[in-house]
Amino acid sequence: MVPILKNELEVGMIVPWAVFDGRGWLLLQAGATVASARQLEALVLRGVYRLEDNDGRRSYVESENADQRSESDFGSPFERLDSIIMRIPGIFRSALERQPQAGERLRRLAGDLRRLYAEYPDAMLGAVHLTHEYEYPVCHPVHCVFLCEMMAHAFGYDEARAESLAAAALSQNISMLRLQTRLHNQAKPLTEEQRHQVDEHPEQTVKLLRDIGVDDSVWLLAVAQHHERFDGKGYPYGLEGMAISQEAQIIAISDRYAALISSRGYRDGMTAKEGLRDIYLSQDKGYASAFTQRFIREIGVYPPGSFVKLANGEVGIVVKRGRSSLKPVVSSYIGPRGAPLPRPFRRDTGQLAYEVKGTCKPDLNYPVNLSKIWSV
Repeated sequence: MVPILKNELEVGMIVPWAVFDGRGWLLLQAGATVASARQLEALVLRGVYRLEDNDGRRSYVESENADQRSESDFGSPFERLDSIIMRIPGIFRSALERQPQAGERLRRLAGDLRRLYAEYPDAMLGAVHLTHEYEYPVCHPVHCVFLCEMMAHAFGYDEARAESLAAAALSQNISMLRLQTRLHNQAKPLTEEQRHQVDEHPEQTVKLLRDIGVDDSVWLLAVAQHHERFDGKGYPYGLEGMAISQEAQIIAISDRYAALISSRGYRDGMTAKEGLRDIYLSQDKGYASAFTQRFIREIGVYPPGSFVKLANGEVGIVVKRGRSSLKPVVSSYIGPRGAPLPRPFRRDTGQLAYEVKGTCKPDLNYPVNLSKIWSV
């Protein structure tokens, strides 16, 4: 494989080759668009490659049949996450085509994401903030599952309830995937037809799920209600307050936060701080204050995946929530003089010398290997 240089990619370009990561996993198909600054940033930080013969079709077909891969085939949690993400297009397509076992495949996929979160919760919250190189309809539901799993743990959900919540988060928009891609890059207001499709998609998704054999009432209700608002101004039913299921409210918060921190074709994504402020200001409007405040407390002031500058001048990435939300554990990778360190160093920001001084933007001249950052 041939490395793709930073100057070979730009926002808005249609890539002429399939884009792979260093392990050979397909990130973008030939003909896909680099949709946003955040996606470009993620690709550059990841390190990307193309095949000399420009043919990525074989790897893509193999990835659709990756359900049978053993978890032992992958070293780091991010490799395992990639292997799961690569299964999503085929599974979503099977649901849209009403294929037998599509509902069971969705549930199994949600279960695999839950197990990965259970083993590496901070790394997967880091993925929510850092893995934006895949197309939005693929990575967004994954991010929502991880955020919902965080809340399920916080509220002490039993296994069955947490499983239903994750499956609902994964499948919430499955009936409008093509429209979702279009809207992700559309700066102008929705057309009347698009607004109609958006308003109908919770009910259409529930119908689709029933068609593929899903009869889990918690799963279906959460999908049906995930765009209702606490103040009664949501859709499709205009429900208010606690008439909205807890699971639907958790998905709504997770969906909103994940969307805010993701770039679109016409804007950069918000920082975690900005996204959490939006969530906070929406309490008792979009969501019950109890869910809002717990979400903010769980994810922390400096969520995993945040780039921060330390008191000693180093720059690092938050890799673990600390004893307090202001004192996370950081993996430093750039030294005080602005040069990359020979290897990442783990820093406890509860110590005065490594205190967090604020967030910062990543330097794209120094790509980050997420597996190494989290393995220190």
